[in-house]
Amino acid sequence: MGRFNDTRQTIEDLFTTLSQESTLGKRLARTVKRLSLGSSLKRVAFVANKADLVSREDWKSDGLRSLLRQMNGRARELLPNVETEWFVCSACVSTERGSEEHSLVGTPLHGNVSKELYEYPVSPLPETWPREWQSGDFSYRDVYPKVDANVLYPPRHYQLNAVFDFVAMR
Repeated sequence: MGRFNDTRQTIEDLFTTLSQESTLGKRLARTVKRLSLGSSLKRVAFVANKADLVSREDWKSDGLRSLLRQMNGRARELLPNVETEWFVCSACVSTERGSEEHSLVGTPLHGNVSKELYEYPVSPLPETWPREWQSGDFSYRDVYPKVDANVLYPPRHYQLNAVFDFVAMR
């Protein structure tokens, strides 16, 4: 709960600072213009990363995107002239769908000294952010990244290209 509140507030504070209505935002815009770094902020990508740590049922259902919008909707309103998009991605897909609903197969980072592949349960995503929750109410385990030994081959990702395309204005 604390991390959620801190993250949400940090994003709102950043957007308030970048807002043309704020004094700091006006100064920042002038400085950026003077340095020829561009006239203003044009795009912001809101990204729910590490999507591979939630169940595939929730991954594909748009639940992550919905929670991301709920978390950052107010911050987005602070910059009405900036194009925004909401993304769900995973830079390194390190899990597979488990045999049971709301389970994954991966190599858990903690409590797995032998670095074995396990199937383990994950919590279903809530439809909306709860008013409060306790530590452990939602369980999503950290896993070792699944990468090839040959570093010439990048890890498998999910929708990372969509984020880059948006940011690069393709």
